[in-house]
Amino acid sequence: MPSIGIFADRFSPLHCGHIAAIVRASAMVDALHVVVATDDAWEWDHLYRNARLHFFPSRYRERWLRAIFLDHPHVQIHAVHLPCTGDDEADRAAGAEAIMERLGTSITHVFFSGTEDDAAFEELYPRAERVLIQPDRRLHPVSSAQIRAEGALRHWEMIPTVVRAFLVKKVVLVGPESTGKTVLARNLAMYYNTEYVGEYKRTLLDQVGDNDTLLEDYPRIAMAQYLAVYEARKRARKVLFVDTEALVTQNYSRLYEGFHQRIIDEIARLQDYDLVLYLSPDVPWVDDGTRVFGEEREEADAGLRALLAKHGVEVVEVNGSFARRLDIAVNAVDRLLEAESAGSNGSAGSVPR
Repeated sequence: MPSIGIFADRFSPLHCGHIAAIVRASAMVDALHVVVATDDAWEWDHLYRNARLHFFPSRYRERWLRAIFLDHPHVQIHAVHLPCTGDDEADRAAGAEAIMERLGTSITHVFFSGTEDDAAFEELYPRAERVLIQPDRRLHPVSSAQIRAEGALRHWEMIPTVVRAFLVKKVVLVGPESTGKTVLARNLAMYYNTEYVGEYKRTLLDQVGDNDTLLEDYPRIAMAQYLAVYEARKRARKVLFVDTEALVTQNYSRLYEGFHQRIIDEIARLQDYDLVLYLSPDVPWVDDGTRVFGEEREEADAGLRALLAKHGVEVVEVNGSFARRLDIAVNAVDRLLEAESAGSNGSAGSVPR
């Protein structure tokens, strides 16, 4: 008879201690069912309203676990809705029933951590062997409650790589031509020992061997830039810097082609930057072979500011000498990173659905 185990937790948030426990449990049975036990509305109300961490509904946690254990076919991931009523005993009984109904198989092993009640599991799963997975606090000195209370950035090394991508702070640099966006983005990435995403327009023009942009290039540039940011999050360390975004591209479409493209507006609405640094055109214009407007940057500046205001984008003004620009940017980024530890909160998708 094959040995079949379950390991249930909220995984809210998922951390490396959870992964280590699942790996240990998976080595003891022929098949392991990992259950994301969830009541998203209850978690939001009771665990996250005052937390220093974004709330990610159970579908995110389920996907993260599936991605992590993709090469472990004997580890199956499930999300099971377990309503929390405040009656712990009744909730546990209803939860065990819901889990067994979802799995549809006999359980030989129930794995639990050192913080849970063995007696409760004995009553709920009387025919299963109960196995304590003692957390290794030496390797993983963290708990979900601690991360919620102190923020993910403080416990970055305890966050699985696949999860970090969703917690990275994203900072975008915008402004007219020749205001130092590329250099500042690169310098900030080096300053914070992380990644940056360059302007995709330059990549496209290099690929086609041309310095002239066509009308249909602009949506392609905007979407490629968005996707490049999505991928770069996986490699970034706490913060990611981005040179240019969709509204800058929209502004160029209007200026160069005289055409406002609605599809670019829709791409802009997908963006979720944590900080927008606006580089003012108060430094000399330099022709790099792809720039057009030169001394007419004031028109580009006014148009971009209008677009940002229309989309409700708040910015931090970055102006003055290049040294001053770096100082302003660093101060703004430091405030962003410190804000999480001071109690800033948010959610993926706002109120859980």
